[in-house]
Amino acid sequence: MIRLLTTEEKLNLADVFMEEFENTLPPVNANVIGLFENDELIGFLVAETLLRVGMVWTKPEIRNTMQSALASKELAQYAYRSIPSGSSAIVIASEKKFEPLLKRLGMTEVVEKIFRKDF
Repeated sequence: MIRLLTTEEKLNLADVFMEEFENTLPPVNANVIGLFENDELIGFLVAETLLRVGMVWTKPEIRNTMQSALASKELAQYAYRSIPSGSSAIVIASEKKFEPLLKRLGMTEVVEKIFRKDF
Protein backbone atom coordinates (compact mmCIF):
# COMPACT_ATOMS: atom_id res chain seq x y z
CA MET A 1 0.00 0.00 0.00
CA ILE A 2 1.17 3.53 -0.77
CA ARG A 3 0.04 6.56 1.24
CA LEU A 4 1.13 9.88 2.70
CA LEU A 5 2.87 9.57 6.04
CA THR A 6 1.35 11.29 9.04
CA THR A 7 3.26 14.00 10.86
CA GLU A 8 4.13 11.53 13.61
CA GLU A 9 5.40 8.97 11.08
CA LYS A 10 7.55 11.64 9.41
CA LEU A 11 9.06 12.64 12.77
CA ASN A 12 9.97 9.00 13.40
CA LEU A 13 12.21 9.13 10.30
CA ALA A 14 14.63 11.68 11.80
CA ASP A 15 17.36 9.05 12.34
CA VAL A 16 16.92 7.71 8.80
CA PHE A 17 17.30 11.19 7.32
CA MET A 18 20.45 11.83 9.33
CA GLU A 19 22.02 8.42 8.62
CA GLU A 20 21.04 8.05 4.97
CA PHE A 21 20.94 11.63 3.71
CA GLU A 22 23.09 13.48 6.30
CA ASN A 23 20.18 15.86 6.61
CA THR A 24 17.41 16.87 8.94
CA LEU A 25 13.80 16.12 8.23
CA PRO A 26 12.25 17.88 5.24
CA PRO A 27 10.13 21.01 5.89
CA VAL A 28 6.74 20.40 7.48
CA ASN A 29 4.96 21.28 4.24
CA ALA A 30 6.72 18.48 2.37
CA ASN A 31 4.82 15.31 1.60
CA VAL A 32 6.49 12.04 2.46
CA ILE A 33 4.96 9.21 0.47
CA GLY A 34 5.48 5.81 2.02
CA LEU A 35 5.35 2.30 0.60
CA PHE A 36 4.12 -0.24 3.12
CA GLU A 37 4.22 -4.01 3.09
CA ASN A 38 2.40 -5.86 5.88
CA ASP A 39 2.01 -2.49 7.70
CA GLU A 40 5.80 -1.98 7.66
CA LEU A 41 7.36 1.00 5.89
CA ILE A 42 9.72 -0.40 3.25
CA GLY A 43 10.40 2.77 1.26
CA PHE A 44 9.54 6.44 0.95
CA LEU A 45 10.14 9.51 -1.14
CA VAL A 46 9.83 13.21 -0.40
CA ALA A 47 7.67 15.38 -2.65
CA GLU A 48 7.59 19.09 -1.98
CA THR A 49 6.69 22.28 -3.76
CA LEU A 50 9.67 24.58 -4.19
CA LEU A 51 9.58 28.19 -5.29
CA ARG A 52 12.32 28.93 -7.81
CA VAL A 53 13.54 32.49 -7.65
CA GLY A 54 15.49 33.77 -10.60
CA MET A 55 15.61 35.42 -13.99
CA VAL A 56 16.87 38.75 -12.63
CA TRP A 57 17.03 41.47 -15.28
CA THR A 58 18.41 45.00 -15.23
CA LYS A 59 18.64 47.50 -18.07
CA PRO A 60 21.70 46.88 -20.24
CA GLU A 61 22.92 50.42 -19.58
CA ILE A 62 23.34 49.79 -15.85
CA ARG A 63 24.63 46.22 -15.91
CA ASN A 64 27.92 45.57 -14.13
CA THR A 65 27.46 48.72 -12.04
CA MET A 66 26.70 49.30 -8.39
CA GLN A 67 23.19 50.41 -9.40
CA SER A 68 22.56 47.02 -11.00
CA ALA A 69 23.93 45.18 -7.96
CA LEU A 70 21.69 47.19 -5.62
CA ALA A 71 18.66 46.63 -7.86
CA SER A 72 19.27 42.86 -7.88
CA LYS A 73 19.67 42.86 -4.10
CA GLU A 74 16.46 44.84 -3.54
CA LEU A 75 14.49 42.55 -5.88
CA ALA A 76 15.80 39.43 -4.12
CA GLN A 77 15.06 40.82 -0.66
CA TYR A 78 11.50 41.72 -1.69
CA ALA A 79 10.96 38.26 -3.18
CA TYR A 80 12.19 36.54 -0.02
CA ARG A 81 10.01 38.71 2.23
CA SER A 82 7.03 37.66 0.09
CA ILE A 83 7.61 33.91 0.46
CA PRO A 84 5.07 32.38 2.85
CA SER A 85 6.24 30.77 6.06
CA GLY A 86 6.59 27.00 5.72
CA SER A 87 7.68 27.28 2.08
CA SER A 88 11.05 26.54 0.53
CA ALA A 89 12.84 28.39 -2.24
CA ILE A 90 15.70 27.48 -4.52
CA VAL A 91 17.93 29.62 -6.70
CA ILE A 92 20.24 28.40 -9.43
CA ALA A 93 23.28 30.68 -9.29
CA SER A 94 23.99 30.96 -12.99
CA GLU A 95 27.00 33.15 -12.27
CA LYS A 96 29.52 33.05 -9.43
CA LYS A 97 28.87 36.74 -8.66
CA PHE A 98 25.42 35.87 -7.26
CA GLU A 99 26.70 33.40 -4.66
CA PRO A 100 27.73 35.99 -2.00
CA LEU A 101 24.30 37.64 -2.20
CA LEU A 102 22.52 34.30 -1.84
CA LYS A 103 24.62 33.44 1.21
CA ARG A 104 23.90 36.87 2.77
CA LEU A 105 20.20 36.14 2.27
CA GLY A 106 20.60 32.99 4.35
CA MET A 107 20.56 30.49 1.51
CA THR A 108 22.62 27.31 1.68
CA GLU A 109 24.34 25.73 -1.30
CA VAL A 110 22.86 22.22 -1.45
CA VAL A 111 24.64 21.12 -4.62
CA GLU A 112 26.88 23.01 -7.00
CA LYS A 113 25.20 26.32 -7.99
CA ILE A 114 21.87 25.41 -6.36
CA PHE A 115 20.98 27.29 -3.19
CA ARG A 116 18.01 26.64 -0.89
CA LYS A 117 16.26 28.34 1.99
CA ASP A 118 13.37 27.08 4.10
CA PHE A 119 11.12 29.86 5.36
